[in-house]
Amino acid sequence: MPRALWPPSLRAGIGEVRYFVATTASGVVGLTGIYTLTDEAGDAWLGWYGVDERMRGRGYGRALLETTTALARDAGYRTLRLWTTDHPNFAVASRLYEICDFVPQAIEVDYLGRPVLIYSRALNGGSPSPFEGSIAKAMAGAGSRTAPTTSNERSTRRVRG
Repeated sequence: MPRALWPPSLRAGIGEVRYFVATTASGVVGLTGIYTLTDEAGDAWLGWYGVDERMRGRGYGRALLETTTALARDAGYRTLRLWTTDHPNFAVASRLYEICDFVPQAIEVDYLGRPVLIYSRALNGGSPSPFEGSIAKAMAGAGSRTAPTTSNERSTRRVRG
């Protein structure tokens, strides 16, 4: 949904938003985007990243992720971040993030009943700093489907790596 159609409460704190459609001669392969938060200088967020199911397993996902990383680096950002959950449907993508040097970080928020993970990649070498900003802003569009994790869940949650 275009940002202009988001309720004002979701638009607050969101800076730049850029999305791209990846294509080949045979059609659309996937889509990717970058957005920023107004109070997180130096960070860009991967937004709406995905590859058409029929095109998976051909290297397009990695190419799309690396191209998006290069766009963020070329725009002067220090860190590229993304959020996802530990849902089994996202396991392949999570492995790709780690192969591409993204570092996972568990946070104390659930999305649709699943723990949220923040993945971060330093764009100019070194290790990324841990995310310490507003996850509510980073998850713009997720709205009321997020909830704090209970203390029992916190003590048993592990991050792959």
